[in-house]
Amino acid sequence: MLENTRLVHRNMTAAFVAQMVYSKVLRKTSLSPFTIMHDVEKEYGYKISYDKAWRAKQKALDMRFGTYEDSYHNLPPLLEVMQARNLGTHMAILDEVNENGENVLR
Repeated sequence: MLENTRLVHRNMTAAFVAQMVYSKVLRKTSLSPFTIMHDVEKEYGYKISYDKAWRAKQKALDMRFGTYEDSYHNLPPLLEVMQARNLGTHMAILDEVNENGENVLR
C-alpha cells in the first residue's frame, strides 16, 4: 500500500462512530472530536474528519440524553409536575405556533 494514503471507509458514518464512542462520551462529555478521531484511527485504522467526529459525539449525546428538541418539549409537563408538588407555585407558559405548525415556547 502507498504510504501517506488516507484510509477512509464509506460505512464509517457518524452514527457508526457514535456507537463506537458512546461509553467514552458518557464517561467524559467534554471528550474532544480530536480524541475521537485518534481513537477511530487507532482502533480501526481509518481516518475520519473533524466534522464527522463532532457529529458522532453529538449523536452519542443524543442517544443518551435525547435531542434538544425533545428536552424542550418535555419542559411544560415537567413544570406542571413541579407546580402540582409545590403548592402555591404559579407558572405561565407562553407558547406560539411557528411557521412549521409546531408549538414553541417564547
